[in-house]
Amino acid sequence: MMSLMNKQRVLSLYRRLLFLHRHVPPSMKSVGVQYIREEFRRHQNVDLERAREFVGQWKLFADKLEEQISQGNTIGENLSGDRLERFDDGQLTQLLKLRKETSERNSKPL
Repeated sequence: MMSLMNKQRVLSLYRRLLFLHRHVPPSMKSVGVQYIREEFRRHQNVDLERAREFVGQWKLFADKLEEQISQGNTIGENLSGDRLERFDDGQLTQLLKLRKETSERNSKPL
């Protein structure tokens, strides 16, 4: 079971991610917020090792997103072939799903 301090850290990270998404383009915001919510729900009851990996990766993402926003840079980054090769099937499926959703939202008139 996760300690109260760890739960507070995870909740703080979750809130930080949602806050950061206030500053991304609308088409990315809605998909991003939905994805964050789904992923945090999906990982509520994982073992400690998996939880540490999950939180660590989301913290890296939040740090990178915050840097991009604060510097006025383009949001996101291209993934190299080498990096994509290290993804497992589940990660590739999620990535393709996100790409499809963002493409669909960008093609719809506002």
